[in-house]
Amino acid sequence: MMDMHTIKAAAILPGHRLKLTFEDGFQGVVDLAAIAARGGVLSVLGTDPDGFAVAERGRALVWIDEDGDEVDMCADALRQMAEEQRQAAE
Repeated sequence: MMDMHTIKAAAILPGHRLKLTFEDGFQGVVDLAAIAARGGVLSVLGTDPDGFAVAERGRALVWIDEDGDEVDMCADALRQMAEEQRQAAE
């Protein structure tokens, strides 16, 4: 079973990347360029430094797309991506 994680802080970095800090102190960078390049509703991910928020209780990041629809990514998936991308870079 996957651990349930909580995002404590998030910041957008250049190139569709997010710097995330989790409740247990883990910090990681998630590169969302490949996801954003798919287009559609996912293209909004990571492009607007003021256009996202950590959801209530820190269980997701939330964006509003150009049509006013909510886009979110759960903390657990983002944590897994951060860990995998860190390992791949080592």
